[in-house]
Amino acid sequence: MQVFVNLAEENRHDAPSAFHLAAKDIPKLPGDRATARLVLGESNGVAGAAAPDIPLTLLDIEIQAGGRFTHQGDSRHHAWILGVKGTSTVSWNESTAELTTGKAIAFAGAIDISFFSAQGAHVVLFRGPPLRQAFVQRGPFAMGNAAELDAVEADYRAGRLGSID
Repeated sequence: MQVFVNLAEENRHDAPSAFHLAAKDIPKLPGDRATARLVLGESNGVAGAAAPDIPLTLLDIEIQAGGRFTHQGDSRHHAWILGVKGTSTVSWNESTAELTTGKAIAFAGAIDISFFSAQGAHVVLFRGPPLRQAFVQRGPFAMGNAAELDAVEADYRAGRLGSID
């Protein structure tokens, strides 16, 4: 899974970067017939690797049939959850949503976020502080205004953004 994260305006034009985490260095958090790999950030009192620019939590959660997992985090951080495979029920505060393959939900203000799947599921949770800054998005690109977006699209078409080989 490749993910692009919008950055605060002061970091938006920083040189792109990537880092590798060895599987052995990624903490695994147990649930009831579920396991979450803590790729970035903090969950349930455990710290994983730190994201380079913003405090971002990334959990890769596998839920077996009848399994449950609960993530505890900072209620000031917003959450975005993607259903990768299967169907799961996501609960936070007084809300519940069914998450199916390819669907995503987003919300704010939760400490505990719980996952349950009757048949088994794979979900990914991203959680971080809101930027509270305007942006313009077209396709995979998001920038602060239309002129910046036009420029980055031109750079992409000209091959100046590099490649993933």
